[in-house]
Amino acid sequence: MVINFIDKIREFWCLALWDIYGFKLWFTLMITFLGATKNKK
Repeated sequence: MVINFIDKIREFWCLALWDIYGFKLWFTLMITFLGATKNKK
């Protein structure tokens, strides 16, 4: 029962970390893209 609970927490944290890193990556790409378009003008 305890092991199952730990697995659930591990699953949740993995998903949360993926969400955070995915958002950071997307945000960084958007900033880089906007910066590149600004520099071209």
